Parts: sequence; C-alpha cells; structure tokens
Amino acid sequence: MFISTNQMPSVYLLKEKDDVQSLRQKHECVLVCMNTIAENDSSLMVEDDSYSAKLQPLRIVLGKLSKLNPGWKILTDAFRRNTMIVVTDEDLRNNPDIVQHLESQGISLLSTKSNADGNIDLNSVLRTLGSLKFKSILVEDTRELKNQFINMGLGN
Repeated sequence: MFISTNQMPSVYLLKEKDDVQSLRQKHECVLVCMNTIAENDSSLMVEDDSYSAKLQPLRIVLGKLSKLNPGWKILTDAFRRNTMIVVTDEDLRNNPDIVQHLESQGISLLSTKSNADGNIDLNSVLRTLGSLKFKSILVEDTRELKNQFINMGLGN
C-alpha cells in the first residue's frame, strides 16, 4: 500500500511474498532499523549487475549510534556515501566521536526529535525526507517497525 501526502514521501511496507530486489528498484529509499543490519549485515542494494549504480536507493538506518558496527557493509562498501543514519537529537549530541567518524566517511546523519517513548519520531523523519524531495520509501524491516507505520496510519 502506498501512502503519500504533499509533505511526506509514499511508504511501502514490504510483505513476505514480495520480491525485495524488484521493489528496491522502484523506490528511492530503503528504510530499516539498526537491529536488522546487525542480524544480517545486508547491503540493502539492488543486487543486479545490470542495474545502474547511480540508481541505487538511499539506505536509511534508524537506531542508536552506540549500536553501530564500523564493519557493516553499509558503512564500508563503495556505496557508503549512499547511507543515512537516523538518530535522535540527544543521541547525536552524546556521541561526537562517532558522528565525526561517520561524517569523515561521507555517511549522512539525520537527527530528529524523540517521540513520547524516547524513540525516533517517524513522522519527523518522513517530513524531513519529504522536504529533501524523496518521494518513495520501502520499509524493509521487522514487524515492530512496520506496526509503528501502520499505527500512525502510514501503511497497510
């Protein structure tokens, strides 16, 4: 299901039966939580040699800077500059050394306000991505994150 407003990009929640490679080709961004990367060290790339490197989706990872592993593919591969780490404002302030390292590697950081639970505010993330002119996001992650989008009325 695609959801879109003037200020937010459309969001597609990946289903088990979906062809992930095909969907990655259709979206500008792939969004996951850091736990997903920690579990499988996925590159979140379109794995097709004929697919243009220029068209690879922006890899967006939500989480805490202290949980980053500097050896993850998304932080070390040739496309690391096509990675955005999203954290809370507080997390960004509390981890200046990690921030400096990521920035020196060309990795983008987006800090956002916390929600009532102290977690990343997804509405704020989507508004920011919309203001950056991104139009489509593939949420390729755990049931927990997908449920957060559904509870916000942003998915199926």
